[in-house]
Amino acid sequence: MGVGTAEIQPIRAQLGNPDRFGHPRIGGMDAVADLIAGASALVMGQTAEGVPVAIVRGAEYVVGEPDPLGSAMPASWLALGLLYFVWSRLRLWVARHIGI
Repeated sequence: MGVGTAEIQPIRAQLGNPDRFGHPRIGGMDAVADLIAGASALVMGQTAEGVPVAIVRGAEYVVGEPDPLGSAMPASWLALGLLYFVWSRLRLWVARHIGI
């Protein structure tokens, strides 16, 4: 997950622009910061690989305004993410302890 960004617009919506097949894009957003973080995680590894930093070059992004308060993402999205996290953890707990 892309936790923080420095003057990079973390989410890109290209509604109406043509996709690779020429059809107008009608939904979805690109989580640019999350995609860059995911690609760097493949290089850095998750356990004993020992690569502390990944330098990403050539990534296309839109320069955004500095956002010290982190308000680039609406609060409703953050609440939805928290709700999903709690639900998934509860589901795991029920599966382990109750066996449903």
